[in-house]
Amino acid sequence: MKIYAVRHGQTEYNRQHRLQGWIDAPLTEEGERQARQAGKGLKDVDFQICVSSPLGRTVSTAELILEDRPVKIVTDEGLKEMSFGDLEGKPIDEVFDPAHKCYYTGFKAHNGETPE
Repeated sequence: MKIYAVRHGQTEYNRQHRLQGWIDAPLTEEGERQARQAGKGLKDVDFQICVSSPLGRTVSTAELILEDRPVKIVTDEGLKEMSFGDLEGKPIDEVFDPAHKCYYTGFKAHNGETPE
Protein backbone atom coordinates (compact mmCIF):
# COMPACT_ATOMS: atom_id res chain seq x y z
CA MET A 1 0.00 0.00 0.00
CA LYS A 2 1.23 3.50 -0.83
CA ILE A 3 0.16 6.56 1.12
CA TYR A 4 0.43 10.04 -0.36
CA ALA A 5 0.52 13.05 1.97
CA VAL A 6 -0.37 16.44 0.53
CA ARG A 7 -0.56 19.75 2.36
CA HIS A 8 -3.47 22.07 1.64
CA GLY A 9 -3.04 24.91 -0.84
CA GLN A 10 -2.25 28.45 0.22
CA THR A 11 -4.92 30.17 2.32
CA GLU A 12 -5.53 33.82 3.09
CA TYR A 13 -3.92 33.29 6.51
CA ASN A 14 -0.85 31.64 4.95
CA ARG A 15 -0.52 34.62 2.64
CA GLN A 16 -0.84 37.02 5.58
CA HIS A 17 1.58 34.98 7.77
CA ARG A 18 -1.06 34.43 10.47
CA LEU A 19 -1.54 31.48 12.80
CA GLN A 20 -4.32 29.41 11.36
CA GLY A 21 -4.95 26.37 13.53
CA TRP A 22 -8.64 25.55 13.53
CA ILE A 23 -9.70 28.82 11.89
CA ASP A 24 -10.92 27.82 8.49
CA ALA A 25 -9.35 30.41 6.21
CA PRO A 26 -10.33 29.80 2.58
CA LEU A 27 -7.91 28.89 -0.19
CA THR A 28 -6.59 31.77 -2.23
CA GLU A 29 -6.60 31.64 -6.04
CA GLU A 30 -2.95 30.59 -5.71
CA GLY A 31 -3.96 27.81 -3.29
CA GLU A 32 -6.54 26.54 -5.78
CA ARG A 33 -3.91 26.63 -8.53
CA GLN A 34 -1.49 24.70 -6.30
CA ALA A 35 -4.11 22.02 -5.62
CA ARG A 36 -4.95 21.65 -9.32
CA GLN A 37 -1.23 21.41 -10.09
CA ALA A 38 -0.83 18.67 -7.47
CA GLY A 39 -3.77 16.89 -9.08
CA LYS A 40 -2.00 16.99 -12.45
CA GLY A 41 1.11 15.53 -10.84
CA LEU A 42 -0.96 12.75 -9.26
CA LYS A 43 -3.23 12.10 -12.24
CA ASP A 44 -1.88 8.60 -12.83
CA VAL A 45 -2.33 7.49 -9.21
CA ASP A 46 -5.28 5.15 -8.74
CA PHE A 47 -6.50 6.41 -5.37
CA GLN A 48 -8.87 4.09 -3.50
CA ILE A 49 -9.81 6.61 -0.82
CA CYS A 50 -8.84 10.08 0.35
CA VAL A 51 -8.62 10.89 4.06
CA SER A 52 -8.64 14.57 4.96
CA SER A 53 -8.92 16.90 7.89
CA PRO A 54 -12.50 18.18 8.13
CA LEU A 55 -11.36 21.78 7.68
CA GLY A 56 -12.63 23.39 4.49
CA ARG A 57 -9.17 24.29 3.20
CA THR A 58 -8.13 20.64 3.25
CA VAL A 59 -11.36 19.25 1.83
CA SER A 60 -11.27 21.89 -0.94
CA THR A 61 -7.69 20.94 -1.72
CA ALA A 62 -8.63 17.24 -1.88
CA GLU A 63 -11.59 17.97 -4.16
CA LEU A 64 -9.41 20.02 -6.53
CA ILE A 65 -6.72 17.32 -6.60
CA LEU A 66 -9.22 14.56 -7.28
CA GLU A 67 -11.23 16.67 -9.74
CA ASP A 68 -13.86 14.39 -11.31
CA ARG A 69 -12.47 11.10 -10.05
CA PRO A 70 -14.93 8.87 -8.21
CA VAL A 71 -12.86 8.76 -5.03
CA LYS A 72 -14.54 9.03 -1.64
CA ILE A 73 -13.21 11.75 0.68
CA VAL A 74 -13.41 10.72 4.34
CA THR A 75 -12.72 13.33 7.00
CA ASP A 76 -10.96 12.60 10.28
CA GLU A 77 -10.83 15.03 13.23
CA GLY A 78 -7.42 13.62 14.18
CA LEU A 79 -5.91 15.21 11.07
CA LYS A 80 -6.83 18.77 12.05
CA GLU A 81 -3.98 21.21 12.53
CA MET A 82 -2.95 21.97 16.08
CA SER A 83 -5.27 24.44 17.83
CA PHE A 84 -3.54 27.69 18.73
CA GLY A 85 -6.45 28.72 20.93
CA ASP A 86 -6.66 32.45 21.60
CA LEU A 87 -3.65 33.08 19.36
CA GLU A 88 -5.34 31.94 16.15
CA GLY A 89 -5.47 34.69 13.57
CA LYS A 90 -2.54 36.59 15.11
CA PRO A 91 0.56 37.38 12.99
CA ILE A 92 3.13 34.59 13.38
CA ASP A 93 5.99 37.01 14.08
CA GLU A 94 4.07 38.51 17.02
CA VAL A 95 3.64 35.09 18.62
CA PHE A 96 6.90 33.29 17.86
CA ASP A 97 10.50 34.42 17.73
CA PRO A 98 11.32 34.28 13.99
CA ALA A 99 14.79 32.89 14.83
CA HIS A 100 13.28 29.61 16.15
CA LYS A 101 13.50 26.74 13.72
CA CYS A 102 10.51 24.99 15.29
CA TYR A 103 7.59 27.17 16.31
CA TYR A 104 5.99 24.50 18.44
CA THR A 105 8.81 23.69 20.89
CA GLY A 106 7.46 24.16 24.40
CA PHE A 107 4.41 25.94 23.05
CA LYS A 108 1.06 26.12 24.85
CA ALA A 109 -1.60 28.67 23.98
CA HIS A 110 -4.48 29.63 26.25
CA ASN A 111 -7.46 27.52 25.13
CA GLY A 112 -5.18 25.70 22.66
CA GLU A 113 -3.21 22.48 22.39
CA THR A 114 0.38 21.52 23.09
CA PRO A 115 2.40 19.89 20.29
CA GLU A 116 2.15 16.59 22.14
